[in-house]
Amino acid sequence: MRCPPGMGILVFLLLACLLPGQPARGEETGWRLERVARGGDFHGLQGLAFDAGDNLHAGSFAGPPILRVNVRNGRTSEVAGIQHAMAGGIAFGPDGAMYWTSPLLGSIRAFRPGEPVRVVAEGLPGVKAIGFDRRGRLFAAQIHLADTLLEIDPAGRRPPRKVGEGLGGMNGFALAPDGKLVGAIWSKGQVVEIDPDSARQQVLTDGLRVPSAVAFDGEGALFVADGATGQIIRVERPGGDKSLLARMAAGIDALAIDSRNQLFAANPVDNAIHRIDRLSGRSTRVLQGRLGLPGGLSIADAGEEQMLYVADLFALRAITLRTGSLADIARTPADPLRFPTNVNVSSAGTRYAYLSSWYSGTVQRIDRRSGRAPVLFEGFNAPMHAIDLPGNAMLVAEYGEGRLVKVLGRDGAERQVLAEGLGGPVAMARIGWEAVYVSEELTGTISRVSLETGERRIVARDLSQPEGIALLPSGRLVVAEVGRQRLIEIDPADGRIEVILGNLPIGLTAPASLPASFVLTGVAVSKAGDVYFSSDVENAIYRVSRR
Repeated sequence: MRCPPGMGILVFLLLACLLPGQPARGEETGWRLERVARGGDFHGLQGLAFDAGDNLHAGSFAGPPILRVNVRNGRTSEVAGIQHAMAGGIAFGPDGAMYWTSPLLGSIRAFRPGEPVRVVAEGLPGVKAIGFDRRGRLFAAQIHLADTLLEIDPAGRRPPRKVGEGLGGMNGFALAPDGKLVGAIWSKGQVVEIDPDSARQQVLTDGLRVPSAVAFDGEGALFVADGATGQIIRVERPGGDKSLLARMAAGIDALAIDSRNQLFAANPVDNAIHRIDRLSGRSTRVLQGRLGLPGGLSIADAGEEQMLYVADLFALRAITLRTGSLADIARTPADPLRFPTNVNVSSAGTRYAYLSSWYSGTVQRIDRRSGRAPVLFEGFNAPMHAIDLPGNAMLVAEYGEGRLVKVLGRDGAERQVLAEGLGGPVAMARIGWEAVYVSEELTGTISRVSLETGERRIVARDLSQPEGIALLPSGRLVVAEVGRQRLIEIDPADGRIEVILGNLPIGLTAPASLPASFVLTGVAVSKAGDVYFSSDVENAIYRVSRR
């Protein structure tokens, strides 16, 4: 099956109901379950907007749902009537309806209480920023997977009108009192003004690292967020003079201002929202998690410590197993990450981490100590996992092509298909340098593939959505069987299965146009035999150990 790179991945999901009689979490199996880290209520916080009643709404990159946030105490509540929403940007129309973009689905949807959710526009990969002008016209911008500014018919009857393209990535914009559209241009370090009627544009200010969001207050003052530096900057119009208001953690992605001119900033790296005093620059935390959207996991030695490396979509992070402390290795957009969904660090002592991203179609090789000097390998069709091989080579599980590909040399120019005809390969566990075990999500199988010949042997079948996989010290496999919400142990010699734990918080439902493992349930095993897995439902990481 051929899947286009990035988001347009059309697959059939093999999701099964929970088997009756599964053991509860650790009650009957002799295993203990402990939560190591949790990321909060959002699945990659993105998009902020106030409605006419000054209620703050925030979305999640991987959804669901859109949440209403109490800015006084940080408590969240679901918006009744919206079941599944992946929101990269949110805006409220003159009629009170809420509109939101989904970068993953490439769509714009709208909702008004008492009415069903409706589709406003589709076929817009990477659509994110969205907003209305004072005349009620709706605009939206695509980024990363496209680079276009569009005018959208709020009724969804007319096709989008292209206002501009090749902008350099407009991650956020706001409509100025004079009708101009003021946008943050991600890759150029600029804030630009665009006339939406004539499409004429001019640079208002530049010299920023990664401008990511803009907002106007009720007095017409313009505030800009630099996602790479964490700075909130006031920019004068006209002229473009800049003055620093506040400095925060890198990763700010959205700004919103209420009717009382209170400024709020969202940071998906930490699932955080902060209130910033627009006069003094002092910030107050409204809510914050420890993780953004954790997926793949890998354990490796770092000196005398064992570290759990986490592909956290907007960051690469490491947890010290002995102490539980969490540290950032790299953060978007301060570091050039490409939305990592899985990670591998060789137990053989390599200095590199291999970050794969089905969303961006890339694999990165990055220094796991400093987070610097990433080497980027492009042109994959939904790469789900990459592991190191001898001689600067690596092996990539290419979900969209159903194959394992050897990538040779430092630049990765030479690529050889090792095995093909796989049913949605998701994760791999290497057996020395001779073979790998592969979880195949679409066919529910675990296979053993020779690294020399590509010969494939099925060691377990009839599983429901197997994802993360790792080797136990005994040589057995531990697999996250996501479709049945459990961890299982498999004897590769005879395929015998034992349930470790059931009823686990894994298995976030994916839309039909995305891989079922669009948020991977990663699995890793420590030297002591403890099993770690990521929860896509709770944005958490758990440890499973014997009692």
